[in-house]
Amino acid sequence: MHGVSGVLTDCEERQHRTHGGVRFAAMALPEPVLRAIREELGPVASPIRVSARGGLYDGFSAERALDALEQAVASAPRMRSLDTRLFACRGGTRNCAVWRLPPLDIIEVERVGDHNQAPGTWRAVRSFLEAVGRTDPFDVVFADEAGVDLRFLSSVPPIRARAIDGQLLDAMAGGQTHWVDSYTFMLDEARRGGLTPDPGADGRGGGLVATFIQSGRLRFWWD
Repeated sequence: MHGVSGVLTDCEERQHRTHGGVRFAAMALPEPVLRAIREELGPVASPIRVSARGGLYDGFSAERALDALEQAVASAPRMRSLDTRLFACRGGTRNCAVWRLPPLDIIEVERVGDHNQAPGTWRAVRSFLEAVGRTDPFDVVFADEAGVDLRFLSSVPPIRARAIDGQLLDAMAGGQTHWVDSYTFMLDEARRGGLTPDPGADGRGGGLVATFIQSGRLRFWWD
Protein backbone atom coordinates (compact mmCIF):
# COMPACT_ATOMS: atom_id res chain seq x y z
CA MET A 1 0.00 0.00 0.00
CA HIS A 2 1.50 3.32 -1.03
CA GLY A 3 -0.32 5.44 1.54
CA VAL A 4 0.13 9.15 1.79
CA SER A 5 2.99 9.59 4.27
CA GLY A 6 5.38 12.34 3.25
CA VAL A 7 2.81 14.38 1.32
CA LEU A 8 0.81 15.77 4.23
CA THR A 9 1.22 19.48 3.72
CA ASP A 10 -2.14 21.22 3.42
CA CYS A 11 -4.16 18.89 5.59
CA GLU A 12 -4.40 17.79 9.17
CA GLU A 13 -2.93 14.39 9.94
CA ARG A 14 -5.50 12.57 12.07
CA GLN A 15 -4.36 9.05 12.73
CA HIS A 16 -1.94 6.36 11.60
CA ARG A 17 -2.27 2.69 10.98
CA THR A 18 -0.08 0.04 9.45
CA HIS A 19 -0.74 -2.56 6.77
CA GLY A 20 2.13 -4.85 5.89
CA GLY A 21 4.60 -2.58 7.61
CA VAL A 22 3.67 0.45 5.48
CA ARG A 23 2.46 3.53 7.30
CA PHE A 24 -0.89 4.87 6.17
CA ALA A 25 -1.79 8.37 7.31
CA ALA A 26 -5.47 9.24 7.32
CA MET A 27 -6.38 12.87 7.14
CA ALA A 28 -8.98 15.56 6.87
CA LEU A 29 -9.72 16.81 3.38
CA PRO A 30 -8.25 20.18 2.36
CA GLU A 31 -10.76 23.00 2.04
CA PRO A 32 -10.54 23.24 -1.80
CA VAL A 33 -11.43 19.55 -2.01
CA LEU A 34 -14.27 19.92 0.49
CA ARG A 35 -15.63 22.89 -1.44
CA ALA A 36 -15.51 20.96 -4.73
CA ILE A 37 -17.29 17.98 -3.20
CA ARG A 38 -20.02 20.17 -1.74
CA GLU A 39 -20.51 21.79 -5.14
CA GLU A 40 -20.63 18.39 -6.84
CA LEU A 41 -23.02 16.75 -4.40
CA GLY A 42 -25.22 19.75 -3.75
CA PRO A 43 -27.95 19.58 -1.10
CA VAL A 44 -27.37 15.91 -0.19
CA ALA A 45 -23.88 16.65 1.07
CA SER A 46 -23.99 16.89 4.83
CA PRO A 47 -20.45 16.44 6.14
CA ILE A 48 -20.00 13.60 8.62
CA ARG A 49 -16.98 11.88 10.04
CA VAL A 50 -16.81 8.13 9.51
CA SER A 51 -14.28 5.61 10.73
CA ALA A 52 -12.91 3.07 8.27
CA ARG A 53 -11.21 0.35 10.27
CA GLY A 54 -8.99 2.74 12.18
CA GLY A 55 -8.47 5.30 9.42
CA LEU A 56 -10.50 8.47 9.23
CA TYR A 57 -11.78 10.18 6.15
CA ASP A 58 -14.64 12.46 5.31
CA GLY A 59 -17.91 10.94 4.19
CA PHE A 60 -20.98 12.62 2.78
CA SER A 61 -24.42 11.18 3.32
CA ALA A 62 -26.38 10.16 0.23
CA GLU A 63 -30.14 9.77 -0.07
CA ARG A 64 -30.08 6.46 -1.91
CA ALA A 65 -27.50 3.93 -3.05
CA LEU A 66 -28.12 4.73 -6.72
CA ASP A 67 -27.68 8.44 -6.04
CA ALA A 68 -24.35 7.80 -4.35
CA LEU A 69 -23.05 5.77 -7.28
CA GLU A 70 -24.29 8.21 -9.91
CA GLN A 71 -22.75 11.14 -8.05
CA ALA A 72 -19.43 9.35 -7.73
CA VAL A 73 -19.38 8.56 -11.45
CA ALA A 74 -20.36 12.09 -12.48
CA SER A 75 -17.88 13.73 -10.12
CA ALA A 76 -14.91 11.48 -10.87
CA PRO A 77 -13.22 13.69 -13.53
CA ARG A 78 -13.20 16.77 -11.32
CA MET A 79 -12.08 14.77 -8.30
CA ARG A 80 -9.17 13.28 -10.26
CA SER A 81 -8.01 16.81 -11.08
CA LEU A 82 -7.83 17.40 -7.31
CA ASP A 83 -6.03 14.09 -6.67
CA THR A 84 -9.07 12.89 -4.75
CA ARG A 85 -10.99 9.65 -4.92
CA LEU A 86 -14.74 10.13 -4.48
CA PHE A 87 -16.61 6.84 -4.36
CA ALA A 88 -19.80 5.30 -3.04
CA CYS A 89 -19.18 3.01 -0.06
CA ARG A 90 -20.91 1.34 2.88
CA GLY A 91 -23.34 -0.50 0.63
CA GLY A 92 -23.95 2.70 -1.34
CA THR A 93 -25.27 4.58 1.69
CA ARG A 94 -22.35 7.02 1.75
CA ASN A 95 -20.17 8.96 -0.62
CA CYS A 96 -16.62 8.79 0.71
CA ALA A 97 -13.64 10.87 -0.29
CA VAL A 98 -9.94 10.19 0.18
CA TRP A 99 -7.27 12.69 -0.79
CA ARG A 100 -3.97 11.61 -2.35
CA LEU A 101 -4.67 7.91 -2.11
CA PRO A 102 -4.18 5.91 -5.34
CA PRO A 103 -7.34 4.16 -6.60
CA LEU A 104 -5.72 0.76 -6.13
CA ASP A 105 -5.24 1.37 -2.41
CA ILE A 106 -8.98 1.79 -1.92
CA ILE A 107 -9.15 -2.00 -2.31
CA GLU A 108 -7.12 -2.34 0.87
CA VAL A 109 -8.81 0.48 2.79
CA GLU A 110 -12.25 -1.03 2.16
CA ARG A 111 -11.10 -4.68 2.33
CA VAL A 112 -12.79 -5.34 -1.01
CA GLY A 113 -13.58 -9.04 -1.43
CA ASP A 114 -13.57 -10.12 2.21
CA HIS A 115 -17.38 -10.31 2.44
CA ASN A 116 -18.50 -13.95 2.50
CA GLN A 117 -14.95 -14.98 1.61
CA ALA A 118 -11.83 -15.97 3.51
CA PRO A 119 -10.24 -13.08 5.43
CA GLY A 120 -7.56 -11.43 3.35
CA THR A 121 -9.25 -12.11 0.01
CA TRP A 122 -8.80 -8.39 -0.70
CA ARG A 123 -5.12 -9.14 -1.40
CA ALA A 124 -6.03 -11.31 -4.40
CA VAL A 125 -8.42 -8.61 -5.62
CA ARG A 126 -5.74 -5.95 -5.30
CA SER A 127 -3.16 -8.10 -7.06
CA PHE A 128 -5.50 -8.76 -9.97
CA LEU A 129 -6.44 -5.10 -10.35
CA GLU A 130 -2.82 -4.00 -10.08
CA ALA A 131 -2.07 -6.06 -13.20
CA VAL A 132 -5.13 -4.63 -14.97
CA GLY A 133 -4.18 -1.06 -14.08
CA ARG A 134 -0.71 -1.31 -15.59
CA THR A 135 -2.21 -1.18 -19.08
CA ASP A 136 -5.74 0.08 -18.44
CA PRO A 137 -5.93 2.77 -15.72
CA PHE A 138 -9.18 3.04 -13.83
CA ASP A 139 -10.97 4.95 -11.12
CA VAL A 140 -13.05 3.45 -8.32
CA VAL A 141 -16.67 4.65 -8.11
CA PHE A 142 -17.93 2.11 -5.57
CA ALA A 143 -16.10 0.01 -2.99
CA ASP A 144 -16.88 -1.95 0.15
CA GLU A 145 -16.18 -5.46 1.43
CA ALA A 146 -18.86 -6.92 -0.84
CA GLY A 147 -17.80 -5.42 -4.13
CA VAL A 148 -16.09 -2.84 -6.29
CA ASP A 149 -17.19 -0.94 -9.41
CA LEU A 150 -14.48 0.46 -11.67
CA ARG A 151 -14.58 2.86 -14.61
CA PHE A 152 -11.71 2.75 -17.07
CA LEU A 153 -10.21 6.14 -17.88
CA SER A 154 -10.04 5.45 -21.61
CA SER A 155 -11.62 3.01 -24.03
CA VAL A 156 -10.59 -0.61 -23.56
CA PRO A 157 -9.55 -2.24 -26.86
CA PRO A 158 -11.15 -5.62 -27.59
CA ILE A 159 -7.81 -7.38 -27.30
CA ARG A 160 -7.33 -6.03 -23.75
CA ALA A 161 -10.90 -6.79 -22.70
CA ARG A 162 -10.48 -10.35 -23.96
CA ALA A 163 -7.22 -10.67 -22.02
CA ILE A 164 -8.85 -9.54 -18.74
CA ASP A 165 -11.77 -11.89 -19.37
CA GLY A 166 -9.35 -14.73 -20.04
CA GLN A 167 -7.40 -14.04 -16.85
CA LEU A 168 -10.60 -14.32 -14.82
CA LEU A 169 -11.53 -17.55 -16.57
CA ASP A 170 -8.04 -18.97 -15.98
CA ALA A 171 -8.23 -18.02 -12.29
CA MET A 172 -11.58 -19.79 -11.87
CA ALA A 173 -10.36 -22.83 -13.78
CA GLY A 174 -7.36 -22.91 -11.44
CA GLY A 175 -9.58 -23.19 -8.38
CA GLN A 176 -9.89 -19.52 -7.37
CA THR A 177 -13.60 -19.82 -6.70
CA HIS A 178 -13.90 -16.37 -5.12
CA TRP A 179 -14.17 -14.97 -8.67
CA VAL A 180 -17.24 -17.01 -9.61
CA ASP A 181 -19.85 -14.69 -8.07
CA SER A 182 -18.23 -11.66 -9.68
CA TYR A 183 -18.07 -13.25 -13.10
CA THR A 184 -21.71 -14.30 -12.88
CA PHE A 185 -22.65 -10.79 -11.75
CA MET A 186 -21.00 -9.24 -14.82
CA LEU A 187 -22.75 -11.75 -17.06
CA ASP A 188 -26.09 -10.70 -15.58
CA GLU A 189 -25.22 -7.01 -15.93
CA ALA A 190 -24.28 -7.52 -19.59
CA ARG A 191 -27.57 -9.28 -20.30
CA ARG A 192 -29.58 -6.58 -18.53
CA GLY A 193 -27.77 -3.97 -20.58
CA GLY A 194 -28.59 -5.72 -23.83
CA LEU A 195 -24.95 -6.31 -24.72
CA THR A 196 -24.00 -8.85 -27.35
CA PRO A 197 -21.18 -11.40 -26.93
CA ASP A 198 -17.76 -10.68 -28.34
CA PRO A 199 -17.20 -13.44 -30.92
CA GLY A 200 -13.44 -13.15 -30.54
CA ALA A 201 -13.44 -13.69 -26.76
CA ASP A 202 -12.55 -16.86 -24.88
CA GLY A 203 -15.28 -19.39 -25.61
CA ARG A 204 -15.32 -20.61 -22.02
CA GLY A 205 -17.07 -17.42 -20.93
CA GLY A 206 -19.33 -16.91 -23.91
CA GLY A 207 -17.98 -13.42 -24.74
CA LEU A 208 -20.41 -11.32 -22.70
CA VAL A 209 -17.97 -10.35 -19.95
CA ALA A 210 -15.43 -9.27 -22.56
CA THR A 211 -18.07 -7.01 -24.08
CA PHE A 212 -18.97 -5.69 -20.62
CA ILE A 213 -15.32 -4.75 -20.04
CA GLN A 214 -15.17 -3.06 -23.45
CA SER A 215 -18.08 -0.88 -22.29
CA GLY A 216 -15.67 0.68 -19.81
CA ARG A 217 -16.55 -1.14 -16.61
CA LEU A 218 -15.23 -3.90 -14.38
CA ARG A 219 -17.46 -4.99 -11.53
CA PHE A 220 -16.74 -7.52 -8.80
CA TRP A 221 -19.41 -8.61 -6.35
CA TRP A 222 -19.56 -11.00 -3.40
CA ASP A 223 -23.01 -11.09 -1.78
